[in-house]
Amino acid sequence: RKEYHESERGMTPVFTAAGQDTFWSGKGTLWVGDMIAARDAQTIAGNRIRVRINCLGHGRDDFGRDPSIPDVLDFALNVENLLRGKGYHGDLWNTLREVDRRLESGESVLLYCKHGEYHSAFVAVCYLRSKCRVKEGGQRYRNASLCGFLRMLRSVIVIDENLISCLKLACRLLDTFDGKNPCERTTPLPFIIK
Repeated sequence: RKEYHESERGMTPVFTAAGQDTFWSGKGTLWVGDMIAARDAQTIAGNRIRVRINCLGHGRDDFGRDPSIPDVLDFALNVENLLRGKGYHGDLWNTLREVDRRLESGESVLLYCKHGEYHSAFVAVCYLRSKCRVKEGGQRYRNASLCGFLRMLRSVIVIDENLISCLKLACRLLDTFDGKNPCERTTPLPFIIK
């Protein structure tokens, strides 16, 4: 872990829409990464990323904004306020809806924060909890299973008591927000055995 903290963390594919094919197949892929990867035009283009979501939510002109990357949309979500209980969960719901819409249409999305280990992981777990079911249309995965799945793919992700507590609240609110799931279709999570 120390070596990872001292190196560039990059980004990791964590979910591929439409049948769970590999991210090279032309399907929309959800990536979790750090601010260095988010501003690297070659990395963004090479992985077909069309949307970057800054999970720190400092605005469009912060560390992730890079005007030299054409055809890439930038969004911001202030996860810090959500983690402190001050944010509006409707913003999270709308962001998850947009992520799902983009992934299902074949566009790849990068969720990023400063180190790609906490804020972006929170949003990724919220998305996976909304999107993935043990059986199609059935029971949701437990937060612990989703966190374990992400840690398996991206070992730098920090899962602490605060994150788990915030996930419980956010997921409870997402489950009841407007009476709808932000994801139009659900799918099983790859690689997890019941």
